[in-house]
Amino acid sequence: MGKISLIIVAVLIICFGNFQRNRLRERRMSKSYTIAWKSKITEKTGGGTARFGLDEALSICNKMDREYPDIEHSFIEAKN
Repeated sequence: MGKISLIIVAVLIICFGNFQRNRLRERRMSKSYTIAWKSKITEKTGGGTARFGLDEALSICNKMDREYPDIEHSFIEAKN
């Protein structure tokens, strides 16, 4: 493979990496997740309607799991 080909491959790899990072950043920042829950005792389930970014949803679930150990909290991608 020639020098030019190696340079083109390197540029493509860098561009693809930047594209993936930008997509991940957009997913984390967009408020497209809701909180769902399930009781470990009664098996009842439910969920909220408020939308959160990925990091915020994860943080809320972790906090709620600590405060309410009998309820399992998770986040799901909200339907449009």
